[in-house]
Amino acid sequence: MTRKTQNTQGDAVSRAAQRRGAEHAPSAQAEKSVSQASGAWQIARKTAASILNGTENAVYSPACIHEALRLIRLGASGATAAELDALLGKHTESGDWLGLAREKKWAYEDYLARLASGVWLDEHAKPAGAFLDACAQQAVPVTRADLRAPAAGAEITRRISEQTEGLLAPKIALSPLTLACVASALYLKDAWKEKFPKGATERKPFYCDGNAMDADFMVSHELELPFADTELGTLVGYPLSHGAMMVMLLPAEGLSLAQILENGSAIDALREFKRTSANDDDNDEWFARLHQLHQDGYDQDEIERLLEPTPVELHLPKFTCETTVQDMATALQRAGFVSANSPALVPMMSEPLINGRGKMR
Repeated sequence: MTRKTQNTQGDAVSRAAQRRGAEHAPSAQAEKSVSQASGAWQIARKTAASILNGTENAVYSPACIHEALRLIRLGASGATAAELDALLGKHTESGDWLGLAREKKWAYEDYLARLASGVWLDEHAKPAGAFLDACAQQAVPVTRADLRAPAAGAEITRRISEQTEGLLAPKIALSPLTLACVASALYLKDAWKEKFPKGATERKPFYCDGNAMDADFMVSHELELPFADTELGTLVGYPLSHGAMMVMLLPAEGLSLAQILENGSAIDALREFKRTSANDDDNDEWFARLHQLHQDGYDQDEIERLLEPTPVELHLPKFTCETTVQDMATALQRAGFVSANSPALVPMMSEPLINGRGKMR
């Protein structure tokens, strides 16, 4: 990607701030969304280095992991509860905490997003009433079933597929020892806010680890996009139909993926970039960012610089990536969930059952 000579957009940002009122608080929904998503960012920060080790292409969803862990927390006890509290943070998510169901605001008519999650307990489990009440309050479905049955995993797959309108159908393999299964699946179908021009695909070399291979690139010239040069590399955001954004980080020359993920550095940079990047100044999320910058003590010149779009020539390779994280427990243990392999889940299943037969997936 190439950064063009920067055009000054400060006056436009100032006018937007004045029009909306810089000291006016963001809407409750925007504030709630920012607050509740903080736990997912924390999961990303603490697991990225373990899962994205830089040796091969990989894709995973910290939001899905966060959703599953928060469901486990509802039924956790003892050290497990304390570990999850430290890992997930103090925010309490509820309802549509990712803000996926804003159908009326999304500009893409075929927009679809689902976070399908639930808890499946063995039919012999004896969950505490407090656990069931907590799940009911947060609209978390709890299903009792014979998890030893050969078709148990297929039934969970079917339920996830049903909740995502057939778009996701992960294969769930349960062992005869399984007492509980917590599942979380995230699907997003959206479109670019500014479409790539027709016929703008170019075949050109893609360089990786010193080698080159031919790949198809979507090319767009002179777009004004959120853009930042950092010590870790170059960040650019490409807005989706409304509100969401795909953020790309091109590591600085000489830095490996492992180096920029070390100590959560890249995740911190991505989060700060998203928080300060320009978007539609008529939506609450943009205004929430503007308000937060004022709260953080940025002066007007700094805010204008941070919120200013930059003319960018973008060459984005087309790609498909599908991976399976083989050892999630180890990644979570490194992140602080020490008891990931043998969690204490007394409220979810009862102590006698855990001692008699037990495994959690």
